Amino acid sequence: MEKTSSHPTLAASFLTAVLENLAEGVVACDANGVLTTFNRATREFHGLPEQPLPAEEWAQHYNLFHADGKTLLTREEVPLFRALRGEVVKDVEMIIAAKDKTRLVLCNGQAIYDSNGIKLGAVVAMHDITAIKAAAQAEDDFKNQLKKIVDLRTSQLQTTESALIESEKRFRTLFEQSPLSVQLLAVDGRTLQVNSAWKKLWNLSDELVQTFILPEYNILKDPILESRGVLRYIREGFAGKPSTIPAIYYDASEIEKSARGRWVEGYLNPILNDDGNVAELVLIHNDVTEKVESEKALQKSRDAAEEANRLKSSFLANMSHEIRTPLSSILGYTELLRKDDIEPEDAKQFLNIIQRSGATLTKIIDDILDISKVEAGRLEIKTSSFNLMQLLEDTASLLRVQLIAKSVSLIVSPIENPNIESDQLRLRQILVNLIGNAIKFTESGHITVATTFSGSQLKISVEDTGIGIPTELQRDLFQPFNQADNSYTRQFSGTGLGLALSKRLAQAMGGDVVLERSIAGSGSVFSLTLPFKPAEVISPAKNIVAPTQRTSEQRLDGVSLLLVDDSKDNRLLVNRVLTRIGAKITEATNGREAVDLALKEKFDLILMDIQMPIMDGIQATVELRSKGYNKPIIALTAHALGEERDRCLGAGANAHVVKPVNFALLTETILEQIKISI
Repeated sequence: MEKTSSHPTLAASFLTAVLENLAEGVVACDANGVLTTFNRATREFHGLPEQPLPAEEWAQHYNLFHADGKTLLTREEVPLFRALRGEVVKDVEMIIAAKDKTRLVLCNGQAIYDSNGIKLGAVVAMHDITAIKAAAQAEDDFKNQLKKIVDLRTSQLQTTESALIESEKRFRTLFEQSPLSVQLLAVDGRTLQVNSAWKKLWNLSDELVQTFILPEYNILKDPILESRGVLRYIREGFAGKPSTIPAIYYDASEIEKSARGRWVEGYLNPILNDDGNVAELVLIHNDVTEKVESEKALQKSRDAAEEANRLKSSFLANMSHEIRTPLSSILGYTELLRKDDIEPEDAKQFLNIIQRSGATLTKIIDDILDISKVEAGRLEIKTSSFNLMQLLEDTASLLRVQLIAKSVSLIVSPIENPNIESDQLRLRQILVNLIGNAIKFTESGHITVATTFSGSQLKISVEDTGIGIPTELQRDLFQPFNQADNSYTRQFSGTGLGLALSKRLAQAMGGDVVLERSIAGSGSVFSLTLPFKPAEVISPAKNIVAPTQRTSEQRLDGVSLLLVDDSKDNRLLVNRVLTRIGAKITEATNGREAVDLALKEKFDLILMDIQMPIMDGIQATVELRSKGYNKPIIALTAHALGEERDRCLGAGANAHVVKPVNFALLTETILEQIKISI
């Protein structure tokens, strides 16, 4: 079966960035129970490498135990497969054991269905509750130890004089060796004793500790404890009522700089004398810092997941509209071109519209992939020397058609010392977005691009005479996956990704993009600031020139190519274009056919798709290289992410060209690789 497109879906591009940054582990399978998704947190739980493993290899490490830690889960008991059977998995505890790591996780999941009710698979989220459970166990141990101390102290106060020495000895040993932080209080509010664990908990100096057990210190008059609401519970304790003080953050550094702040729960137990009156009060501090922080992290993770789901829904709604708009043009005008009575001039116009719509669609996908990489922290910044003035002029040339269509002039102020070092590709991307936005929102007038230098800081301002931005909409301008306001911007189209992407690209380069000023009806000024280094004089020829600016068509006369792609439509397109400029094409529909043909016949170069049935392009390339095949192989694929490019080159490919194919760039790459191989 032929795939319609090997591009990652828009939802997948967005969700990949979200999933990889979640604190919760997420694992999913398809309807057949084959593992398809396991994010970074899941790999960390299992002690697996950073890079995802194939499902079958990952499953070898999938050692799951019941919460008792004694027996392995069977496949039927694994939460993911329970969810796949249609069960709603709710707060199921299990233990993940891999290598030297053991994690107790809380699982929630369910089956996934499409709009027709057909089961697509299942997904389970896993939250690490190891610390929470450990804290709960420590609390139980704590309470048991507390009971021992209280019982022994009560016995000590009520014992006969002859047994007092022995009782005191037993109490002192238990008091000092207890892992619990214990403070013994007299009924008048004085501190009688504190143990070593109490000193360790707060990290107080011996000198300061002594101040707490001096007659001058009275806990009932401590203003800090009063402000925390602690004294209310202590007074109840002196009245004979055992109580628990809720977790409170107490920053001991307020009384000594070297001390530390901790979240603590307090337990109060009055000790009664023979008359039944309160003789002393035992105050125990239980350090619950890890428990509180784990619970906060869990809540934060849940909030982030809910926000991500909200953003995803909003994002997909916007993207659905933006994708369908150019797609409707492509399909609609293609249908018109199939009519027999089409006029040549109309056909030319329709083809131009189809080409523009295709370019718009490609830019939407590229922006989504780029912002996903930025959000996941995987964007590469590559510095090179170039002529900034030439880059600005090239950018203006790229946007000239839009400027002419709007009757808007673009003024690029001259630069005195234009040679710098920075990331030329990303800088161009930001400028195209900023200037393109200015053109979009300017119906008449002009756009000015001005550059200034201050030390090692570069500032490029883009000023327009457009519609401006109302104050109430400026706050959301740079939010990813959001448009400022649909009613305000819809007439101008756009995905709402351009400014968000530009800002994050600039931040990744050590700079920023800001709205410097804007007045509704009078235009806006956006400023880009970046760090840079001066460079030696650079010839304009060294600048990156967009493939769309190439004017002369290069030819492939006599070049023999093996075209490998499982899509019949893709093969037809590439075959037609390259044959027209002289290439000789042989086709293969999968990697297995490609290996057999390449080892049997002579080709100058192989164009290799990656995602194919029977044998994919990566496997085919690896096998060819292992058998001594030394001709160039170009990965021609819709996998556009940087890691996919690295995977292709790592398998033995010489170059990587993405779909939709820029044939000028592909032709140049073919000629370069053949020249290198000679």
